[in-house]
Amino acid sequence: MSSQQPPETTAGPENPCGLDAFAAAARDDFARLLTENGTTLLRLMLHVSKKEQGERLQDRLDEPKSRARG
Repeated sequence: MSSQQPPETTAGPENPCGLDAFAAAARDDFARLLTENGTTLLRLMLHVSKKEQGERLQDRLDEPKSRARG
């Protein structure tokens, strides 16, 4: 077993990069592993405005059946 501690979730004096940098590095490592083994990756970026996000969230909060996902 490794004694390595999991990364902190926020940046600070003890963790200048924060979890975002850790997650980005893990994502990039995983993508590299996939492509080295012949998988073609397509990265898409979907932009949803803050207003649209707020409207969608409010719609989910207003409709009890749509709160649960899965």
